[in-house]
Amino acid sequence: KEGERLCALCMKPVPIIPAGGDGAAIARVERDAGGQATIFLPSRRDLFCSGGCYDQASMCSNATYVRRKLRDLEKGVCQMCGLDCMKLVVALRGVKTRDVSGDALRSALEERRRILCTHSPTFGQRGFQVVANRLLQCPIEGNAWHADHIVAVFEGGGCSGLGNMRTLCVCCHKQVTARQANARARARARSKITFRQRKGGHLSDDDDEDKDEDENGGGGGSHGAGAEGKGTGNPK
Repeated sequence: KEGERLCALCMKPVPIIPAGGDGAAIARVERDAGGQATIFLPSRRDLFCSGGCYDQASMCSNATYVRRKLRDLEKGVCQMCGLDCMKLVVALRGVKTRDVSGDALRSALEERRRILCTHSPTFGQRGFQVVANRLLQCPIEGNAWHADHIVAVFEGGGCSGLGNMRTLCVCCHKQVTARQANARARARARSKITFRQRKGGHLSDDDDEDKDEDENGGGGGSHGAGAEGKGTGNPK
């Protein structure tokens, strides 16, 4: 009613500048027969009250935005092994494979492989053939480095901002991802063991209660409910 909209992140009221006012119109408001207003904004950025809110929301929802910010900050240099991924991509692109075939194509790919292993011998090791071949076939930055969460998403680092992000070459990122997967598997195994132990103790407590009720002569209906609880795993 006041002609205001709310920031999509902080919910702070943001006034709409009407067309023909002191400033340029940034939104169009249309109302239906019942008076319900629909606001049309020219861009996603206009959903937010400030650049800070836009940055914070984009860091949690826009992978392309995160990569662009991280590229400006770390210049494509792996923060674990120090590989300059942008320089590597430029070197690989220097060997042309377009419009060539047969022996010429194989020769070009071998030259790219030599350059790749010169920059980072890890690409030539066992377990990294897939990422190496992908980079050789299509030498772009997306196949050379990834944006990695320092505190993993499953540990609560999903929306921690740019300070929780780092550049990793695809080899280092593959190793980090494997270690995190192993850690998650071990955590799930421990959780299952703990759950079974607690469940076993819970069922033993139920058995003791049923036994006491039988001894007190009230075992009819209560014992039936206890048996149903054990069958479902939830006495309630």
